[in-house]
This record gives sequence, C-alpha cells and structure tokens, in this order.
Amino acid sequence: QAQMQLEYKEVLEIVRMIMVGYKKLNSLQVCHRDLKTSNIFVHNDRFMIGDFDKALQTNEKQHLATDLKDLITIF
Repeated sequence: QAQMQLEYKEVLEIVRMIMVGYKKLNSLQVCHRDLKTSNIFVHNDRFMIGDFDKALQTNEKQHLATDLKDLITIF
C-alpha cells in the first residue's frame, strides 16, 4: 500500500474537517465513544466520521447504534 506525503496545510484541513464533525456530534449530544483513524472515511476529498455502533446520546444515555449504524457523514 503506497503512502502519500501530505503538506502541512493539507493535514490541518483534514484535522479541521474531523473537528467540525466532532463539534456537530457534540451539538447533537452524541458521544461517538470509538473515534480512531479506522473510523474516519474519505469521500469526494472530504474526511468524515463513521461507525456509530458504540455511540451514545449523552442527554438520554441510550445506545444509538440502531439509529446511526448507516450514518457516514454528519457535516
């Protein structure tokens, strides 16, 4: 598997996209609980948070896997 070299500005943009998604989750009172590199996906040059099997809605403490299992992007 070939590895690509990213410019500093590209890395910052990727981090910004992930943080925007995380902030959106927070505003929806969703705790992902399994955020890691394998749960970050790329589609049309956008980095997105996925895999909500372990997610919880923080205001109700209920498991969201049934509602969010197929959700790939929320920003």
